[in-house]
Amino acid sequence: MEKRHKQFEYARMVMEKNRQELGVKKPPKFPKQPEKPGEKGVKRKTVMPCL
Repeated sequence: MEKRHKQFEYARMVMEKNRQELGVKKPPKFPKQPEKPGEKGVKRKTVMPCL
């Protein structure tokens, strides 16, 4: 019974820590914009089906 209680407490601490970290963490920027005038950004290419 004591082991289960310790596991539950540990899981609760980890969940709380993750919740705090997610609140501070900024979302990643996507797609990447060109930083320099000559640099190309990320572009997606579409494939044209052959008829």
